[in-house]
Amino acid sequence: MIIEINNQTDYSIPKEKIDALLRLAGRVLKIRKKQRISVAFVPSARIREMNRIYRKKNKITDVLSFALSPSESEIIICPSAAKAQAKKQPGGFQQEILALVLHGFLHINGFEHEKSKIAARKMEKIEEDIITKSEILNPK
Repeated sequence: MIIEINNQTDYSIPKEKIDALLRLAGRVLKIRKKQRISVAFVPSARIREMNRIYRKKNKITDVLSFALSPSESEIIICPSAAKAQAKKQPGGFQQEILALVLHGFLHINGFEHEKSKIAARKMEKIEEDIITKSEILNPK
């Protein structure tokens, strides 16, 4: 797995933890194919524009993910949205960023939560499984 992290914001991003989390998630999902994953952190105006173009929703979102080809994907995260959400979640900003990276990674690997309750439960179960195995998201 080739992981590229591109931070276009002033937020401090835990690059080493993102790398470790994505590699763990790849092992848990038993992904054998070579993947190139770009993780980009963008300002709220940029993610709003992308959300409007690609999802027809004219609002800021926390994460977008795109499987560009079978071997190339992109995860786009808005740190300002993550910071706002982190206020409502235990673990703080860094944990929220990592949770969004994991969520985007699952999407690019075929998991979905908006199509049905069964699909949503399956995705939540995989997220919980990875979080349980991860010392990054689940410090002991």
